[in-house]
Amino acid sequence: MLGIDGESAEAYNDRADVLLDLGSVDGAFADLNHALALNPRFPGTHYQLGYACIAQRDFSAAIVNFDKAIQLDAKMSGAYQGRGTARMAKRELDSAIADFSRALEINPNRAETYENRGLAFLILGKTTEAEEISNAASSSSQNSK
Repeated sequence: MLGIDGESAEAYNDRADVLLDLGSVDGAFADLNHALALNPRFPGTHYQLGYACIAQRDFSAAIVNFDKAIQLDAKMSGAYQGRGTARMAKRELDSAIADFSRALEINPNRAETYENRGLAFLILGKTTEAEEISNAASSSSQNSK
């Protein structure tokens, strides 16, 4: 296991990020819960908890955690992206589109957000909107290179 400063919520949060990438969801939850105990107001921990909940397909809990991250940092575009992803999984498509739209207002250079927003429109049968978003996503990915 990676060594860590026992008093740093950010360090536990960062290690949880690595553990999630490695597929160790239980290890990530342990670190994130420890990070919350050290600093319950660190938005990054709630953001990471949201993604850990998505990994376990607990979309309602993911939304709760992304809500908290947004409450603590309203400019965290990734939290809107994550909440939109969880809402899309629950078929709350209008809310998901609103989240993806807000994420793009904050950070218009994230192609994944355009793609998810377009997918939500496709699921709703709104192909014209989905095509427009697909074109915007292509422009975004070219601009970010």
